[in-house]
Amino acid sequence: MLNITGMKLYNKINKGLMLALLAIAPIVISCEKSLDINENPNSAKTSKPELVLPTGQVGAALAMGDWEYIGSMWGQYWTGGPGVSTDGLEVYNMLGIAVERSWTRAYALSLADLDFVAKGNQPIYAGMARISMVHLYQMLTDFFGDIPMSEALKGAISDGSVLTPKYDTPEEVYARLIPMIDQAILELQTPESNSVKKPGAEDLIYAGDIDNWLAFANTLKLKVLVRQGKFTEAKSLMDSGVDFIGDSNPAGVKFNPGGALSQAQCRARSRPVVSLREYPGNVT
Repeated sequence: MLNITGMKLYNKINKGLMLALLAIAPIVISCEKSLDINENPNSAKTSKPELVLPTGQVGAALAMGDWEYIGSMWGQYWTGGPGVSTDGLEVYNMLGIAVERSWTRAYALSLADLDFVAKGNQPIYAGMARISMVHLYQMLTDFFGDIPMSEALKGAISDGSVLTPKYDTPEEVYARLIPMIDQAILELQTPESNSVKKPGAEDLIYAGDIDNWLAFANTLKLKVLVRQGKFTEAKSLMDSGVDFIGDSNPAGVKFNPGGALSQAQCRARSRPVVSLREYPGNVT
């Protein structure tokens, strides 16, 4: 058994240990908080459709502006001259760098943002984003041939972490476009309410004009049907009485209207314009 002296010594040791533990507890808690550096408190974890939609639209316009430039050079609408360097495209010398930027812009700067909006809970925004995705995918496959689509934009863990998506053939891409357009038309026709927002000025193409967006959707559908050789269905669509876009309401993103434009802005200004002039007038 412990004597009185031993008991006093034992109690002193216990008190010392307790005081030491109480002293280091705040330090441990403080370290846990201060060393939690895996999350950036200033980095947003998500966003809103009204912020993401315009960035996706600008990305698409810039990508299509690159293709407009190539087509204009090869069609001899544009050329070099005094004080302007001659582009290799003028002599039909296309390097990878001539199209790599448009590929990156299309997928990383546009489709990724548009896909975020299309998956959101705002149907009108989703319809606008989906129509823009259809337009961009159609242009991509026309320009590049096989492209990622069915497995594209699925790099997130929640989407399966698909980091090397397969390439779909143009036929496979086109087969997916009409269902996307039909879904977008239904989304665009969702009545506005307290929970359903209608875009305004953040829509850089039509400033929230639903009628123009529906006309754009119908025009894309007509274009896809004609490109697929489905002329009977295209004729039925034209005879159905739906509206199409034309010179008075082209689907385009305006860059710095009324001001000086850089060359890159000039390239993008005329895209993504779609007009009935792209289609034969005697579809049968």
